[in-house]
Amino acid sequence: MYSLLPITFFFNTLYAQKVDFKYNEHLWKEITLAQQHAVPEISDTMLVICTVRVFDSLAVRIFSDKVNTDNCINYLLAVRKNDHWTLYRKNSLDEAASFLKSNKDVVFYIEGMGKTFTTNLYRGAGLTVQYDVNTILFDYPSADPAYGLLHNFRFARKNSSAVYKQYAIWLRTIQKSKKDHMPWIHTGNNTTLFHHSMGNRMLEKAITSGSLSDMHDPLVHTLVLNASCVRSKNHNQWISKINFADEVIVTYNKQDRQLKGAGIYTFCHQLGCSPYLPIASNIKYLDLNKIAGKQHNLFLNRPGTVGIPLTLHQFYRDVFHNPSIDWLNKDIFYLTNKFAGYGLQ
Repeated sequence: MYSLLPITFFFNTLYAQKVDFKYNEHLWKEITLAQQHAVPEISDTMLVICTVRVFDSLAVRIFSDKVNTDNCINYLLAVRKNDHWTLYRKNSLDEAASFLKSNKDVVFYIEGMGKTFTTNLYRGAGLTVQYDVNTILFDYPSADPAYGLLHNFRFARKNSSAVYKQYAIWLRTIQKSKKDHMPWIHTGNNTTLFHHSMGNRMLEKAITSGSLSDMHDPLVHTLVLNASCVRSKNHNQWISKINFADEVIVTYNKQDRQLKGAGIYTFCHQLGCSPYLPIASNIKYLDLNKIAGKQHNLFLNRPGTVGIPLTLHQFYRDVFHNPSIDWLNKDIFYLTNKFAGYGLQ
């Protein structure tokens, strides 16, 4: 019989995110949209945001909680200076990324549920600073302050799948930049495609729809499906088709209370809790339970929360900065009986 604790934690998490919505409203006061031809002021905290939200320059929230219906992607350079953000709209990903430091490793970052534009902006900045990387954030609406708790859960699930066409376009844009040897993604950079939680749904949909079937050349060194909020059953059928990453890592944690709650609510066991057999032979499965306990979000330190364990922080740092992981290093990993996979010490 299922325990009520996971579903209780799941609802409590949704409630906390609702409180965050109210808090995030005032963050728009810290954001300015630059004039069309303004020259960006370079700073130590910059990232590129590729957003599929509806844009309205006259609204308070200039990037709304609605998805563009024309497959349009807005490319933004976000610059933080003197505790204020300035957004510069650019014509292409290459133009926006050209202002980033070319000697840094690159993380292509997709978040999960509960993210308004401002939440994603600050989480992208957190990844940039904490791991010293260039962050290219794919932003989509996964929360709407006007909705209730469960409505937002369904809203995020729907949107994460619905934007798969824009997501596929985005990946092809990155692929072209790589083939064109653009300075921001040259061969000396380590590259990681990092999907967190419900953000994995667009990856699943893009693959099962055949939208990425022609992507055979390696796009990134590492693809991470982190705490995936997608169905575990038959996951091998679509994950085995991934051939645009040198290495694919699936992290899981059987005690992840948020994913257990999501599994109960949707009647689907989640991949990020535990992979169902049969597994995909091209995947490295990594059990985080020994370190993560019951937590779901353990790759970013956030204000007002307990810091993430040093071991986990070091693991993600290694992924973001190394083209290959030494899985045989017994000081870091141990072999698990399940899936011929690994666990984090």
